[in-house]
Amino acid sequence: MKKKILIGCIADDFTGAGDAASFIASKGLNTILLNGVESDYLTDMEQYPDAVVIALKIRSIPPEEAAAESEKAYRWLVRMGAEHIYYKYCSTFDSTPKGNIGPVADNLMECMDVPFTVLCPALPVNGRTVENGTIYVNGVKLSDSPMKNHPLNPMTKSSIPELMSPQSKYPCVVLRGGDSSDTQRRMIKEASEAYEHFYVVPDYADDEEGKKVAEAFADLKLITGGSGLLEHLAGIYKKDIQERGFSFEEPEAERKTVILSGSCSEATEMQINEYKTEGQEIVELNLKRLIDEPGYLLEQWNKLNGHNKVLIKSSAKSDRIEPEFNGRNIPEVFEKAFSELSIYAKKDGYKGIIVAGGETSGAVIKALGYHSFWIGKSIAPGVPILIPVEEPEMRLVLKSGNFGGSGFFSNAIRMIE
Repeated sequence: MKKKILIGCIADDFTGAGDAASFIASKGLNTILLNGVESDYLTDMEQYPDAVVIALKIRSIPPEEAAAESEKAYRWLVRMGAEHIYYKYCSTFDSTPKGNIGPVADNLMECMDVPFTVLCPALPVNGRTVENGTIYVNGVKLSDSPMKNHPLNPMTKSSIPELMSPQSKYPCVVLRGGDSSDTQRRMIKEASEAYEHFYVVPDYADDEEGKKVAEAFADLKLITGGSGLLEHLAGIYKKDIQERGFSFEEPEAERKTVILSGSCSEATEMQINEYKTEGQEIVELNLKRLIDEPGYLLEQWNKLNGHNKVLIKSSAKSDRIEPEFNGRNIPEVFEKAFSELSIYAKKDGYKGIIVAGGETSGAVIKALGYHSFWIGKSIAPGVPILIPVEEPEMRLVLKSGNFGGSGFFSNAIRMIE
């Protein structure tokens, strides 16, 4: 039987990849997550999984580099037999006026020689919706939500066409939910006659609209968006699945767990406060000591080593308002610290590592050296348990800063244990 992959997904960061993989797997598709395209894990398989999600780290790098990295991933997926390509980005459209959503999507359209694709960042289960081309977060326009204060990519606009205009070469066609199917088809036909390439921006405010969008565009070779649409597309593609003998038997193991939080989002701060009220130990890293004292981090770990369920967090938000401190890049300082902590934890026998923050998660995964992951049960929508193929007794939970409810950390530990 010819090897093929129904969905090849390119995600712009690691937590986004886990998010995407969890929604695909929720529909019964055998799904594997790869950290970059260097992994040769698939080549030795007799039969391929139904879906492959590739985690890149392209959200905040120069646009031309992001386009090149995503193209490399696309070409690798095509060689592996992927039938549909999905470019996954954040449901709050994290992007600067220069990119990287526009440059990556433009380049993929050109590489694949498709006239148009869909821009669909919605994820209603987490309060992200699109209506008349405008992104809303819990009923509030994106530009009025907490994302307007994002430290790296402050979102000051809510309209997808306005967000794309300075970063893309191609126009957007907004399809309103109230438009008839005939009207929408006519709009797409007219755009096809007028433009070499363009984007379609459909409404997606609830699951019913999401299903309609998936049904309308499932045949496209390239689709872009958040993880919400992936769930509905996976449900459609599932009918093409044949029994392939691809499975994973989860081993039982006792697991000591540590939580590493590099996120300063309001949601994560709330989760940390909730965890504290449960009487759990929380340790805050001191930025100045991290920079000035080479032995500080290991000293802190040696005090904590052996403790179960301890949460280690970056210092208060006030430390991270400015990007630099004493000539050092603050996010990089904390990413390096959490990377080293994850290595200490692995070396000292911790089999559960929970990480909060997209950039922090990417840094931790790189440090741990894992490349392939089975997708386990979800702690919250978009946050699955990851099981490294290279070390299947290990359990990783990597969450975007804004994901999960107030009791997320305790729930994650219970499910890991």
